[in-house]
Amino acid sequence: MKKLMIFLGLILMSAVMYSQVTAITAESTTLSKKYTYYSFTVSAGDTCGTEQDTVYYEILSNKNTPLSVNAHVTGTRTGTTDYFGMTLEGKVWSSDSYTKIDSINTGLVAGSFEYEMHELSTSLVDSINQATINSGLSDNYYRYFRIMITNDGTCAAADLFTPSVVEIKLYER
Repeated sequence: MKKLMIFLGLILMSAVMYSQVTAITAESTTLSKKYTYYSFTVSAGDTCGTEQDTVYYEILSNKNTPLSVNAHVTGTRTGTTDYFGMTLEGKVWSSDSYTKIDSINTGLVAGSFEYEMHELSTSLVDSINQATINSGLSDNYYRYFRIMITNDGTCAAADLFTPSVVEIKLYER
């Protein structure tokens, strides 16, 4: 009985070790004060799939005014089994947690696509806080922004999302 328990324990530990979520920060940079646009350097290792289930692109805006933001991701999706998602997030302080600004899902069609994420989408669908957002009483003064490309963590081997362009544009309000 002891041997069986040890054997089952080893199998469980192996399964936990190999099923861990893997994420990489492909690029993290600080934008110069005079710039409002940045195109991230995309490499072959930035592919989201079985090797890593999350790829981050982070930027510190380095601005002292409220910002609106647009993000643009162009990439190639292979396979038709799993969904991939892109999320634009923001935070004020480096020690804060990121807050979702906008997100989009790739769907299950393979091919090359362009995805746009921006602040306006969240404001329009947020009916609970719509009056407050439109009144200007609750501006989010995000300084840090992150573009996150993810899968559900159980990606099939044939399913990959390979970004070719990842860009962010900041608008001073």
